[in-house]
Amino acid sequence: MKTKILLSALLASNLAFAQSVSLSQAYEMALENNNELKMTMYNSIASQERLTQATAMFLPTINAEAAYVGEKYDRMDRRRVSKINESYKKVGVSLSQSIFRPAIWYQRNQEEIRVRGNELMYENTKQELAKRVVEAYFNYTFASETLALAQSYEEANRAKYNQMQKSLEFGLVNKMDMLESKVRLDEALLGVNKAKLNIEVAKLELVKLVGQEIEVKDSFSNIDTEFFKKVNLSNFSDVARNFKFQDSVLAVEISEQEYKKRKSEHLPTLDFSISYANLYYIDNDYSGDRRRKLDTMLRFTLPLYTGGATSSRVEEGKLLRLASIEQQKDIQKEIEISQKRAINNYLNYIDECELMKRSLENAELYVKSIERGYEEGLKDVVNLFDARARVFKTRNEALTASYNLVLSYLELQWLNSNISVDMMRDLQRAFK
Repeated sequence: MKTKILLSALLASNLAFAQSVSLSQAYEMALENNNELKMTMYNSIASQERLTQATAMFLPTINAEAAYVGEKYDRMDRRRVSKINESYKKVGVSLSQSIFRPAIWYQRNQEEIRVRGNELMYENTKQELAKRVVEAYFNYTFASETLALAQSYEEANRAKYNQMQKSLEFGLVNKMDMLESKVRLDEALLGVNKAKLNIEVAKLELVKLVGQEIEVKDSFSNIDTEFFKKVNLSNFSDVARNFKFQDSVLAVEISEQEYKKRKSEHLPTLDFSISYANLYYIDNDYSGDRRRKLDTMLRFTLPLYTGGATSSRVEEGKLLRLASIEQQKDIQKEIEISQKRAINNYLNYIDECELMKRSLENAELYVKSIERGYEEGLKDVVNLFDARARVFKTRNEALTASYNLVLSYLELQWLNSNISVDMMRDLQRAFK
């Protein structure tokens, strides 16, 4: 029992000290808390190092060398057999430089594109995180307001049920009407339990993203549809701004460089090397030391026959390039369709939201007229409770319409890869 009391106290303490934050603040907290974002950041930095490595292929390599070469043998003369020791120690420095190797040019181009790809991946990870934070934030807001409405709906139905029980005792209503009110009360209780479950799930998701319990500031009941009507929808039909499409463009560029690199394998290569060394022979009777020995080599290599492997690699690269082009076209079509669908949904949700606001205003006027009629004895208590229940239902539908409108706006921004702190701050102007 003491344990339960302690846990309840701790939970109450956590709720009491939960920080109330805005949407943009929640996103900034998530940026600090997200491990996947840090991973993509390190991958982006690592790709810069791979570009440095590819660039280094154009530069000469210089090595200091120290070696011992053992070479002993018997030299056969007509009169005798001589033991020969031509072993030596070598100390020097060497330089190697590629003069013509087309493959390394294309390799560097690929790494340069991959750097852009990793930077894009980092920004896309931030977009995905921002989308999840916005959804979790408004899911929690929606769940909180839904719970409040569900509890009010339950209170109204409980009051009606209690009144119906008393009326039944005096024979003012029949048992069927009383049972109907009991069914509505049970439905309202189920709605409260479902709302409590939803709010716990939404809270856990938000805590997972931001790293701590927070409270939200915005309310769907205060949403301003004029903000959404003023949005310029022509800005949301540009496929080129979508990160997924941009990634497919980079994939085509990489495949083109790979194709060129494989074709270059048919071309000759030219390399230059030079070394400067001193050779110290173990046995100076036959070989004297060699000082300041300078060796140079210019190597020209022309591939003549590789068993068809190079031609096959070139054909493979060509096919992979064509495949990446087709994939890009498919992604472009997919995004265009998604953008058109998102715009249509957005406009429909604006209309639905305004319609539900008008419906809610009419429902509230209806309740006031029923209350006045009840005070004047023209309406009974059952009519009053039914009118109030209708208002709660309409409020819930209006809340859902506002929630859907905000999420459809988020979908538009996500397809345009435009979810940012500035966008979140701008969105909060829609909440009066």
